[in-house]
Amino acid sequence: MMKQLKMILAQSLRSALEAYERVSGINLAYSDELVEGKMTNGVQGKNTPAQALKKILKGTGLTYIITGQGTVVLKEAKMVVSQREEMEEKEVEEKEEKEKEYELAPITVTSEKREKSIQEIPASITALSEIQIEDARIVDTEDLIYHVPNLFMIKTGNHTPGGFLSIRGITPTMAGLPTVGFYVDDIYYANFDMEL
Repeated sequence: MMKQLKMILAQSLRSALEAYERVSGINLAYSDELVEGKMTNGVQGKNTPAQALKKILKGTGLTYIITGQGTVVLKEAKMVVSQREEMEEKEVEEKEEKEKEYELAPITVTSEKREKSIQEIPASITALSEIQIEDARIVDTEDLIYHVPNLFMIKTGNHTPGGFLSIRGITPTMAGLPTVGFYVDDIYYANFDMEL
């Protein structure tokens, strides 16, 4: 059960912190110079140890941090705020870099002889970015069958180039002409016996 601190009277900050340590059982780390000459309004009412410490430090220009080892260290509020701001800025920058890393530029498709956004095309299109290709270790066109929904590749011989693609039920014509193909860096391929 969490301890509840009820009352520490208004007094010198040093005395209030000593009373806080006795009542809460939590040891605080701070320098004498940090608390020298400072006063606190104390704390009243039911409070958790964290709430009580915040109230004791209110108006003193001090705050606290908890280290990785669980030590409660008092510091000047400006110092902690600037450290937090630096950490937050760094986290935001790292997040933006990660988002940019995986951000795809709008994909423009020229189906139906007009440029349109990939979202406006009334056909099924699967687009893979360079990063996705590298992450999936796709090295040749046959590897695509594991990453493109309903894609089938059928070879016509063991040692001859050829074969055909079938995707979502669309297969070559009776004359063997391809109806399905793919583009790599704006180059059209109807055959799949090749490396990317």
